[in-house]
Amino acid sequence: MKKVIVLLGIFLAFFVTTVKSETLILKSGREIKGKITKRASDYIEFESSGKNYTYFLDEIKEIVGEGGFSSGSSVPAITKTDEASSSSNQKVELLKQFENMFSSKDYPAALKILNELLVIDPKNADLYIGGGAIYFHLEQFEKSASYFEKAIELGSKSGIGYLLLAVSYQNSGRYQEAANSYTLAIEQFNQEDNTLSLFLAEEMLNKMKSS
Repeated sequence: MKKVIVLLGIFLAFFVTTVKSETLILKSGREIKGKITKRASDYIEFESSGKNYTYFLDEIKEIVGEGGFSSGSSVPAITKTDEASSSSNQKVELLKQFENMFSSKDYPAALKILNELLVIDPKNADLYIGGGAIYFHLEQFEKSASYFEKAIELGSKSGIGYLLLAVSYQNSGRYQEAANSYTLAIEQFNQEDNTLSLFLAEEMLNKMKSS
């Protein structure tokens, strides 16, 4: 299990950087987390799970994140008041600090910054993923599970989130809940076309069932 925790730690180091990412919501209902790499008058280029995709604006319902967009807008950007802009700038700065503290493994400092972020944006599911990541690294699995549960309650549909919740449950002796979360992770990784993570989740579920 120690090897699994180390491997998942690599996923977490990548995943925590996505707290600053955008979520692309297509008119089909599909949600994709990643980062806009190019904006044009009628399309965007979007990076997700290490792959680049092109989406035309008439396919997109909404982009949630630093550079938002709503269906019907001609330019994928949002207008902010001065107050909102100031709050956004503060959030961006705190996110940078959080990422630095997390990367340097100063988890108490990262948790303090996270709590400040949650005051600004209490319904941000990705922030709860970040909190779960901290407690996961500290091997406080009941606490990490509670954060991952909250992220999912707030709408997170990340396969990594379900996978980390499954491992947190497993390490807390909550095996049936772990099996259910592994299954949800596998379903989500299939939708995300994330082959490596899909393989990992399937292997971990099979090992838990056989142990």
